[in-house]
Amino acid sequence: CHEGECSGRLSFARRPEAAYEHIRQYAGPTDDELARLLYDALEQMKADCSYGALPAPDLSQPLNADDLAPYLDAWSGAYFLPLSTLAPGSYKLTIDFTGGGRVRVEVIDGDFDPFIDQCITVEISRLEVDITLTTNQPHYLRLQPRGPVTVDQLRLTRQP
Repeated sequence: CHEGECSGRLSFARRPEAAYEHIRQYAGPTDDELARLLYDALEQMKADCSYGALPAPDLSQPLNADDLAPYLDAWSGAYFLPLSTLAPGSYKLTIDFTGGGRVRVEVIDGDFDPFIDQCITVEISRLEVDITLTTNQPHYLRLQPRGPVTVDQLRLTRQP
């Protein structure tokens, strides 16, 4: 889901069924049962003001396409990965691609605040993004490829 962005547009005081079309706009074709589960998850996320529990991948080694598959929304082609609670400091995010197009790279903190939000043209097979974390809290990575772009590998390394 897209965090607090819809708070002003979508009232959760209404019946859940009123939100199903909005949910389908972002989640793709879903039946009412799945739409209700997504509605409940979004309602809980807004009540707790935090993302739901999602196991973080092991970032001590590069993640390949198979490692990234559980974090891929097959309908939209977007990835959402918890980065866990990382120590403040400098990091380098390296993403290897196949294909060309654009990719939106977002790093979001545990309070839903994005501190990196870049739409980058993928003209080479490797993209590197420098990240400086200043707080000791959970962080999340969202990748939204646009066009025939496939994420082959992802690495996050601490910089000296």
